[in-house]
Amino acid sequence: MEVTTAYVPLNNVNEEEVLFVYEPVAPVILEPVQYSVSRSEPNCTEMRVEYDALPKPEVDWMKDGLLLTPSSKIQISTGNDESTLRIMDTNSEDCGKYEAVVRNIAGSARATVNFDPK
Repeated sequence: MEVTTAYVPLNNVNEEEVLFVYEPVAPVILEPVQYSVSRSEPNCTEMRVEYDALPKPEVDWMKDGLLLTPSSKIQISTGNDESTLRIMDTNSEDCGKYEAVVRNIAGSARATVNFDPK
């Protein structure tokens, strides 16, 4: 990661502030998407993807090529380095190909998993 340092005048008293400018880093998937059944909620499946990126990326989750949106059945939480998809009341209709698409201004990365808990 490349860092540029600049000193920026704050006011007419010649006070300065340090400004760090970071080179954007395209997302890289660190671990394949894995799924597990929640211990606290037996009919809930969790899928998680870990990534590295700068700045913080946006993450979209897809099922069979269709964008998933949060609902009473679908919960999505995204942090600085991971995103979790929770499927409530999992049943056979939830089987399929799931994909996490991680993107920022520097690029994008994808991770997929075929979900069939049989």
